[in-house]
Amino acid sequence: MTRVPDALRRAAAHVLVGDVETPELDERSEHHVFRVLRVRDGETVTVTDGAGAWRACRAAGRRLEPVVPVERVARRADPVTIAFAVPKADRPEWIVQKLTELGVDRIVVLHAARSVVTWTGDRADRHLDRLRRVAAEALQQSRGAWLPVVAGPVDAGEVLRTAAA
Repeated sequence: MTRVPDALRRAAAHVLVGDVETPELDERSEHHVFRVLRVRDGETVTVTDGAGAWRACRAAGRRLEPVVPVERVARRADPVTIAFAVPKADRPEWIVQKLTELGVDRIVVLHAARSVVTWTGDRADRHLDRLRRVAAEALQQSRGAWLPVVAGPVDAGEVLRTAAA
């Protein structure tokens, strides 16, 4: 795993944005940073695009002003993919959260022949959207720079055949 730069660790908050060159907070992120975390003007907030770029900004009037150039964290040379069959209850969210915090590059949701829980159609789309939001929140919490890809659901047999090749 890549070492977290000191500026990321010392910041009052770490936020996922669309573009680190001109960081703008969406309504949800603005609420979280300024109301929930109570970041005040002058405090440092780091931003990332989830694709390795990040920079430190200063909070000013519920906006973020860049204070240093954009930096890039290199992607690991040996990407890590973890696949898991869908468990019951809230466990998929917990799994995605922990894998994101660990710095996994790709998370794949599996359908296994003996799985009790299966996600298909609209239900699968809703669950995957939720897992992607969980991954984004975990990335911010762990102050990472690379957002993992969350994919699936995929048949377990297909994944095993691909891994064997």
